[in-house]
Amino acid sequence: MIYMEPQSLGWRPLFKSWLHTLPLTFCEEHKRILSDMFERFVDPCLALVRKRAKVVHLLRYDTEYLTYA
Repeated sequence: MIYMEPQSLGWRPLFKSWLHTLPLTFCEEHKRILSDMFERFVDPCLALVRKRAKVVHLLRYDTEYLTYA
């Protein structure tokens, strides 16, 4: 048995696993369309997020937010 970290596997194994959990109302054609869309859009979207995203830290001093800290 070989252990691999989830980060090294990428998003495809998780997507394929999720695809098998869809209800029976999703026929193979629907699953094929979903797969095609994920293959087309996920990698470019992830690249965009990695390139352009900025971490924003919002500080709120309301009592409600301090109770969750």
